Order: sequence, then structure tokens, then C-alpha cells
Amino acid sequence: PPRPRRLDVRQTPVRAVQWANNIAVDAAYSEWSTKLSDLKPASAFSGPRFTRHNLFNAIFVLDPSTPLGARLGLVGVSLCKRAAPLRVGFLFRPDGAAEPSSDEAERLLPV
Repeated sequence: PPRPRRLDVRQTPVRAVQWANNIAVDAAYSEWSTKLSDLKPASAFSGPRFTRHNLFNAIFVLDPSTPLGARLGLVGVSLCKRAAPLRVGFLFRPDGAAEPSSDEAERLLPV
């Protein structure tokens, strides 16, 4: 399988990634604790707990004018609606190519 790509979005010259949610400030996550220590499970039998920090991010590289891009966009929106503990962002392809590729994202964002 292909190796996952990692992108450093902190140094973008323009705001290329459009974030759909922000766990740290959005009202949907206001009930969550702000303490990072709450990530540790209280016991072996307790479920996962979440904190109001953007620790995990998913960036969808897509062209929304294609069927595949539209489906990927719906996956991202679905994650936001379910209040998943994940900050979701979209990097829209400027060229309208049919297949999204992480190589295009690497050209737009520093690695």
C-alpha cells in the first residue's frame, strides 16, 4: 500500500486549507474538558475521553466538481456532524483533475 503523506500546514503562505471545524472553540465541543490529562483513561474499562484541543487533523484533498471529490467532501462533513474528535479540513484542487493526489497537496503545502 502507498505510504501515508504528512503535510505541515503551519507554514502555509496563504490559507490553503479550509477548516470545517475547530474543536478548541466550536460550541459543539463545549462540554469537553480542556485538560490534556483527561486523555488518560481513568481505568482499563473506561471508554475514550476527548479534550478541546486540535490534536488530530484530517485534510481531504479533493475537487468537489467530480463524483469522487463530492463523496470525499461528504465524508468530511459527516465527521463534523458526528462531533468526531478530529479537526476536518479541505484542500480544494485548483486544476479540476479527476483523481485527487497527495502529490498535488505537497506542491501546495510545505512538507
